[in-house]
Amino acid sequence: MDDLTRPATFDEFFNDYFGKVLFVPPFACPAEPELTITVDVQESDDAFTVLAQMPGVQAEVKAETAVSAEFRAGVLRVRLPKKAVS
Repeated sequence: MDDLTRPATFDEFFNDYFGKVLFVPPFACPAEPELTITVDVQESDDAFTVLAQMPGVQAEVKAETAVSAEFRAGVLRVRLPKKAVS
């Protein structure tokens, strides 16, 4: 009969406890969550309005254009006027 070998009880404990519980490989850690931006586009007769939810973002940009934008409570609202059709 062939000799069957079985690890000792301590070896099983050591491998199970230290190998699985205490050792965490660096690539096993979850990656940072993806940044997701929820966007809604609305159209009226004279403009498009883009609403983008961006919680946690702080921004203020001022520019002299026909486009209007405001950022309040984590929501960016951009209004894009349509060109007059001749």
